[in-house]
Amino acid sequence: EKSFGMTSTQGGLCGSGFIGGFMLMAPLAGLFGHGRRGPVIIGVGLFLWTASVMTTCFAPNYPVLLASRIVAGVGEAAYSPLALPMIDDSASPNQKALFGGLFFATIFIGSAMGFGVQAPFSTWKHARWIFFVEGVAMVPFGAFAVVCRNRFNKGAAEIAEHTLLAAADGVSTVDEPAPPSARRQVAMLFSSPVYVSLMLGYCATIFTIGGLAFWAPSIMTSVLGVNKTTGGLALAVMTGASGVFGSLAGGVSLDVFKICLGGERRLLRSILVALVCSVTALPALIGMALLDQPVLWFSSAGISQFFMFMASYPANLGMMEAVPPQARGLSLGVATLLSHALGDLIPPVLIGMLVDRTHTLRPGMLILALWGIWPILLWSVAFCIARSRRSDHSCTGSLEFAQ
Repeated sequence: EKSFGMTSTQGGLCGSGFIGGFMLMAPLAGLFGHGRRGPVIIGVGLFLWTASVMTTCFAPNYPVLLASRIVAGVGEAAYSPLALPMIDDSASPNQKALFGGLFFATIFIGSAMGFGVQAPFSTWKHARWIFFVEGVAMVPFGAFAVVCRNRFNKGAAEIAEHTLLAAADGVSTVDEPAPPSARRQVAMLFSSPVYVSLMLGYCATIFTIGGLAFWAPSIMTSVLGVNKTTGGLALAVMTGASGVFGSLAGGVSLDVFKICLGGERRLLRSILVALVCSVTALPALIGMALLDQPVLWFSSAGISQFFMFMASYPANLGMMEAVPPQARGLSLGVATLLSHALGDLIPPVLIGMLVDRTHTLRPGMLILALWGIWPILLWSVAFCIARSRRSDHSCTGSLEFAQ
């Protein structure tokens, strides 16, 4: 802020600009990222991201800095909704869950690395070179996505196979492998009650996560009486560890449930894992809202974060599986948009208004905790619908075979 003469509001606007570019572009990337176009869009997005972070490094003034952060969000959005479907297509059947969990774990590894790398630098003059180095490091990945795009193309045979498996789960399907129109893709999403329930439950989870991320430092200092530096470090370590190990556990648990359930389809398994995680996280969330003792509060925070992060990959996988293959990218792009619009954009303002009225954080924290009931309800609905449709399909198939 000192280097560019920014106010705190202008500094915060750089972060909001990144999120704005990210959430608005994600659905478009998902909409047009079919087949061989997906890796190309990712490659172009990564090159755009590289150019923007290098511009950030050499930004001469605040307007250029702000513009570069917005463009960085746009570039990263090209990657977000398309990477998981491509990983899922490329991994072997026995590695899909593990690789999906690793993908979500790397998000938190990157965040932890960001905190660690910037810590030694006290001025922007030296810290800005971090952006240059990470921009250069991204170039090979963008080139790989474009050059090796044929490896990630989901062919007609695979789409047909997915269609048969999806029909067993009661998911609406299409016959042709060609990319449908934008209007039809949107209709595919919102005509699926399973997808809508999963997506809204995911938005509710992000609502709680976003609210806690914003207000947890204030809770530590004003409610728990913990030193800001010590508490901030403990919170960063706890969040990073919960994110990494929770995401990995989400992938591993899908394989465990596969063994326990005797080969149930991935849609049902993913919903069930996410549902179990949300049920387990709720008591710990309530503990965060009510406890005053620092050790107990941090224990509750760690448990709740672990299980909410553990639900992230299964929930996203469920959204992918709840729609036809041609709409998978859009399903995650729309979820990205709405999880920010209905999720982490609201709690900072809402809880702030409550604090101004009540002069305490307790009511706001209780709202965030009880908001964890929504994923339980919505994912329960999704599971019941998916299971009933699969049962109906099985009964119909058996009857037709008998006839």
